[in-house]
Amino acid sequence: GMLHQMYARLDIHFDMELGESYYQPMLADVVTSLQEQNLASESDGAMCVFIEGNDAPFLVQKQDGAFTYATTDLATIRYRMEELQADEILYVVDARQSEHFKLLFETARKWGFDKIDYRHISFGTILGEDKRPFKTRSGDTVGLERLIDDAVEQSRKLGDEIDDSKPDGPELDEDTRQQVAEAVGIGGIKYADLRHNRDSDYVFSWEKMLAKDGDTATYVQYAHARICGIFRKGDIDRDALPGNTGSLIISASEERALLLQLCRFGEALESVCDDYRPNQLTQYLYDLSKSFSGFFVNCPVLKAETNDLRTSRLLLCDLTARTLQTGLKLLGIDAPEKM
Repeated sequence: GMLHQMYARLDIHFDMELGESYYQPMLADVVTSLQEQNLASESDGAMCVFIEGNDAPFLVQKQDGAFTYATTDLATIRYRMEELQADEILYVVDARQSEHFKLLFETARKWGFDKIDYRHISFGTILGEDKRPFKTRSGDTVGLERLIDDAVEQSRKLGDEIDDSKPDGPELDEDTRQQVAEAVGIGGIKYADLRHNRDSDYVFSWEKMLAKDGDTATYVQYAHARICGIFRKGDIDRDALPGNTGSLIISASEERALLLQLCRFGEALESVCDDYRPNQLTQYLYDLSKSFSGFFVNCPVLKAETNDLRTSRLLLCDLTARTLQTGLKLLGIDAPEKM
């Protein structure tokens, strides 16, 4: 229902979804199995797993017979191991749950599922300007839907102002303006969340989130749209660029800086995967956009001195645009061709 509408709007898709109810029939058996292996024992009428070095026991069944998150989480591990042959299970959950996961992984290993790499990909809290967990004025935690609507509305205002103030008059029709507003608004939220080290709390700010300058999705999206603008202006078919055969001419320090930055894309992706830190990718895209900006200001593309230099710079532009677009796509963010 409601959640799926949100996911659709954020362009998030799942290969497989199994809710809590799916595991319900397996829970009693989890407790029995833990007892049989002498891992769970009774304490004050409840079934608990005691892990050395931890004061709190891992509670798998309450006094009244009810099961807990612990029971469900153990059932999912057994299912993922036996049915899905999992090698690695990542739990993307708030940092405040870290003790639960420490006990869970320890219990699962003792229970016999010790060939899996378990990771708690913890994340901090989003704070309001008052440094407390983010709330709306009315006092309830902000609904994501409201947040998205507001972001798109703000982006639409900014976008209209920019388009209306273009020297040759506005160039975007109504549909395009709205598409750009969605891409910038939703992209802004995703990027703002992913650009922080995931363990840190951060203060939410519209001003910072949708700023045209600074480490934002908007800044990276602009760099991409600006390159597309060069190709439109020069009426250039990007697919017809000489590809592997054209040689690059590095005549200016800005070209060299841009090229070196382009070469680091693979390295940036590896560092994201090493420890599941998307902020390594946002940082890379921001740096690439800055390198492009330096190049754009100092190295004429369409008006380059020679034909070979023009081709070389067009190739650099094309490669930069494709890298920006791919990088944004990996973060779940659209890269409009016009802004």
